[in-house]
Amino acid sequence: MINNDTVIYVLVPRNVVTGGTESLHQLAYELKKLHSKVFIHYINSQELTIPIKFEKYKIPISKEIVDSEENLLIVPETNTEYLNKVKVIQKCIWWLSLDYYIRQLPRNATYYFCKKHKLPLYLTPLVTQLLRIAGKLKTNIYSFNDYNRPVFHLYNCEYVRGFLEGQGVSDENMMYLCGPIGDEYFERKIEKKHNIVAYNPAKGFEVTKQIIEKVDRKGLNLNFIPIKNLDTQGVIKLLSEAKLYIDFGYFPGPERIPREAVTLNTNIITSLSGSAKNDVDVPIPGEYKFDLNKLEINIDNIVDKMCELIFEYDIHLSKFDNYRKKVIDQKEIFYTNLKAFYKKIEINQKVGD
Repeated sequence: MINNDTVIYVLVPRNVVTGGTESLHQLAYELKKLHSKVFIHYINSQELTIPIKFEKYKIPISKEIVDSEENLLIVPETNTEYLNKVKVIQKCIWWLSLDYYIRQLPRNATYYFCKKHKLPLYLTPLVTQLLRIAGKLKTNIYSFNDYNRPVFHLYNCEYVRGFLEGQGVSDENMMYLCGPIGDEYFERKIEKKHNIVAYNPAKGFEVTKQIIEKVDRKGLNLNFIPIKNLDTQGVIKLLSEAKLYIDFGYFPGPERIPREAVTLNTNIITSLSGSAKNDVDVPIPGEYKFDLNKLEINIDNIVDKMCELIFEYDIHLSKFDNYRKKVIDQKEIFYTNLKAFYKKIEINQKVGD
């Protein structure tokens, strides 16, 4: 039961600066407005300093987690094994990137390891053994069973909600909570756009590379610029000048860069992977989403659509208004839903007891 003495811990990977870790700092920051005793607990670290990018949140750090019935531990889906290290504390998982959870499950981890390192799949049994010996194979990840029913779930998109529902999680035991993009993206004044195509080289680059090569062969006047080695202001400057952002990676969650791009009046093309497949999480017309399993057929269509979105920029811009509104509304909805969660977790814990 949450009371004035309750300590709320938000578990965060140390020295990892991503959209996910920023969301966790945002969560702690907003919870701090509702409850005085909120702390960040960095995984496997005794550091008491916050990474520079997240200093603005000014959240105190706790070196340890006190396993008490009145306290609450919130963990991201990438670190659910930490739920097995405590016994009586109230537990909550915030699902930020579903695919990462699925990929680290013991039955899947070796397959994706082999795929990433281009190893033949017949080596799977050997690789599994080696990963287990090296302690790289997580075997105590959260599993959906009756024993774990008291764990509460926060999901950040429809893609994740559908997964949780399929695992038997009831509506009463989960809530929507999506971390908004930073205020800086709403404050930027959009001036002049250029024939720039921005892309994230960390996502779907094999596809992006083929697109760039096709554009070069056609001699089209498009300037591809990667979102790489840029601070927040650098990303804002690039996206505010680009007419198009392309993302051919998988969408394990709502994804920050597409939301940042659409807020800065940048047109978008995506894959049909993960959360991008449905029209709730990425509400843009189907003509801007492409099935990468049919890349040989679609590559020319993708290039043609890119040209439309660049050279007829103004005509297409309004077709992203629904997505823009969703992103703008997420800031207010985040705090509203967080207050609802704060009230509901006490009721949920009583039910779990």
